[in-house]
Amino acid sequence: LTGLPNRRSLIERLTRSIDQARHDRQELAAIFVDLDFFKAINDIHGHEFGDHLLRSLAQGISARLRQGDWVARFGGDEFVIVCYPIAGEIEGYRIASEVLNAVRTPLQLQGVSLRVDASIGIAFLRPDHRKASDLIRDADAAMYLAKEQGRNRVAMFDDSLHRQTLERSSIDQALRLAIERNEFTLMYQPKVSLTDGKLVGFEALIRWHSAEHGPMSPANFIPLAEETGLILAIGRWALQSACNQLRRWQQAFPAHDDLILAVNVSMRQLFQDAFLDVAREIVDRSGIYPNALELEITETTAMSNPQRTMEILAELKRLGLRIALDDFGTGYSSLSHLQRLPIDVIKIDRAFVHHVAHKRESGEIVRLVVAMSRALGITSVAEGVETREDMVALKELGADIAQGYLFSRPLGVAEAEDLLRMARPEEVEKMKGLLEKELEKGSLGLSTGLEYEEGFYSNRDEVLELAKLTAKHKGRYMSHIRSEDINQDEAIDEIISIGKEAKLPVLVSHIKIARKENWNTAPLLLSRLEEARAAGIDITADVYPYTFWNSTLRVLFPNRDYENPVSAGFATRSLFDPAESYLVEFAAEPSYKGKTVAEVAALRQESPSATLMALIRMAKTFEKDHPDYKGRIEAI
Repeated sequence: LTGLPNRRSLIERLTRSIDQARHDRQELAAIFVDLDFFKAINDIHGHEFGDHLLRSLAQGISARLRQGDWVARFGGDEFVIVCYPIAGEIEGYRIASEVLNAVRTPLQLQGVSLRVDASIGIAFLRPDHRKASDLIRDADAAMYLAKEQGRNRVAMFDDSLHRQTLERSSIDQALRLAIERNEFTLMYQPKVSLTDGKLVGFEALIRWHSAEHGPMSPANFIPLAEETGLILAIGRWALQSACNQLRRWQQAFPAHDDLILAVNVSMRQLFQDAFLDVAREIVDRSGIYPNALELEITETTAMSNPQRTMEILAELKRLGLRIALDDFGTGYSSLSHLQRLPIDVIKIDRAFVHHVAHKRESGEIVRLVVAMSRALGITSVAEGVETREDMVALKELGADIAQGYLFSRPLGVAEAEDLLRMARPEEVEKMKGLLEKELEKGSLGLSTGLEYEEGFYSNRDEVLELAKLTAKHKGRYMSHIRSEDINQDEAIDEIISIGKEAKLPVLVSHIKIARKENWNTAPLLLSRLEEARAAGIDITADVYPYTFWNSTLRVLFPNRDYENPVSAGFATRSLFDPAESYLVEFAAEPSYKGKTVAEVAALRQESPSATLMALIRMAKTFEKDHPDYKGRIEAI
């Protein structure tokens, strides 16, 4: 096409040049040139025009080179220039700048005026370059640095980039072994209906714990896997593993027969020729209900080749699968393309969801996306929801579903199954009925449990709202103090002020003073509580026993017997720690008698409502045996 040496010829000639440079002890450099946005030129003007442009640019670059230097077409819109001999970095920058100017010279082709930009990387021959491809790799890395810095510029491969390249190479090698070493796992982040709070599904998220590199963020290895093609094997593993897990859940939790599991599909996967066959094979082999599997593709992927995307998605829809358009709002999809794409879900990007309650512009964008989704019969999902205020705003704006750390971090399989057990409709109804009955009888307290850590609460109004809700059920305001570093006086002032405003009794719970260096905090804290009680405030405290319960209680109450956890736990002016006491009191519950803690935990997971009834029975049994504590037992 261009009359220049091709890639194979480049490697052969460069290998000879490297041998010569090392023999003569001379410097040699490779300059990697990549045309910026060349694909857009091809899309707009056609491939024939693009071919003419490549020929013209090849001539322009060749005309600017020194005698003895030469250029090859590496592939597509990429060129590699070999400079030998060369005086050093300054001369390398000068040559690369000349090439950049040659590329940027305005052109007139077939009646079209245009100017092309390029990103250029320079790498000099190093002792650790074992073959020609090593030098080209480093020049390519410098070119990508130029792109990251804003394109249309020159970047030099240096020691810092060398370290990054070595690390990248090491990660690449580890990534190639990760599947056979079984180093990948899937985590599952819940999705929640904003209409009724119901669990509607999960998104499967891949995690990698490398034997060499430890836990690796997907942001650090997914782009590399995309570039090297390893994403095809990794993506297949993720899809197969997610479908196998979904099938197990469909069998174990028939009440959740409408549960949907979303799996991310990369651009390279989607446009792989065999992807439809792979997806069909995995769905058939796993035996899942196809409409329970949702494939997520990014808006950028969809718009990279809209026509091909529509064809592939139409075939996936024929398999019965659901399609979600991820990161919506970050790409360039037009309404006409969106209308033609066979999608079921639009996921509103977290950039618009974060602080949507306080950003008017974000709110208007979300409102428009939701309205458009409804007009097209598409479900809207808000991702990255982290605060209750944003959740309320999204609900008011009409979004259908939400996911994010407000609801849950990504969960392992066991934790996700706990959630599925808790969320079974019959269990939820049983627990609601049981709690309402006990609350009406006044035999069960309700607590608003909130943590006070490293400073004041992030949203005092939200805390107060929950506290007032608790007051309706004659409960108490309970605050956890978990950090040793906070100002305890300020913490207690804040806790008391909320209790007074909500007209609630106050329980300062889980006071973490067990470490030896914090023992002197105990008398000071008790002194503050005594002052508050003398002022007519209904306030009590319990201690966070954890590993150090014995030492902590010995400091707080030196005249008690601490060999028996029950007698220690019920020390004067101290409510017992509920979780610890449940374990102590298992013997009092007939269904738990003779069982180990692990067996009891399994029972509690299997039937949350039965567990709740057992806890209430245990609390009532304790009240009967200890009348002084009547009315002070709480289900938290």
